[in-house]
Amino acid sequence: MFEGNLLVVDAAVKGPLLRVEQAAVTCGKVTQTMMSRVDGNVYLRAGSSQPLISWAPLPEAACQAHFASLDALRQSAPGVEATGKALLAYEGAVFRSPELRRFELARVPEGVQPLPVPGEIRKLLGWEATHLPGALPASSR
Repeated sequence: MFEGNLLVVDAAVKGPLLRVEQAAVTCGKVTQTMMSRVDGNVYLRAGSSQPLISWAPLPEAACQAHFASLDALRQSAPGVEATGKALLAYEGAVFRSPELRRFELARVPEGVQPLPVPGEIRKLLGWEATHLPGALPASSR
């Protein structure tokens, strides 16, 4: 399961934000994806010339493909990222200060509604109801 994540890259990052791939030797043999659900994720990319997602398995000859948009992925893999959002060519601050390792959101991107972490997951992780998950700063040295 891969749900409710924020994936952010700047224009310097090459390749897909999410890679669900398989080896060529398994093409036609492995027909189910390794994840039971992929949905509700938000993809922010500063540049839009790179693929958004690499996905497998698919019925195509190569068993996998790169997708430039969530709509294209949804056509090839129905049910995947039904509620996900992609903000391509995104400009503006996402995090408070990556240089200072402050990865709190500077603001919620337009059109995105943060969802609470389910209670059973919070309990498992030992988080309070007010805990906001996300990228953690590097440990102090």
